[in-house]
Amino acid sequence: MNEKAKSLKMHKTRFANSHGLDHINNYSCCEDILLMCKEAMRNELFGKIVSTQRYKGTFKTFKDTKIICKPVVWTNTNKLLERDSNVVGIKTGITPKAGGCLATFYKIDDLNYAYIIVLGCTST
Repeated sequence: MNEKAKSLKMHKTRFANSHGLDHINNYSCCEDILLMCKEAMRNELFGKIVSTQRYKGTFKTFKDTKIICKPVVWTNTNKLLERDSNVVGIKTGITPKAGGCLATFYKIDDLNYAYIIVLGCTST
């Protein structure tokens, strides 16, 4: 992840773990998150996944020799997806150290766009 960040010129970003939870050596800034989002949105499948409000699927597990299937529903935590069809959610998150964070993509007339990056919110 750090190598990819470096290749994207994310000079104010360091990853100490892959899950993004608080760690003294995890840090970034709005500018670098923007670079990461632009790169991620080049991937069509990524854009489709992060813009999905709810996904219904089946969780399969094994018990003894039987396969047990349970229906599951994943709900995107980006509430803006419910309010505006031009929003493409990218990332939401909250940790004690970072506060509430949002990175989202906004389509305008299917041609223009805006990225919105918010870090360090004290209320969500």
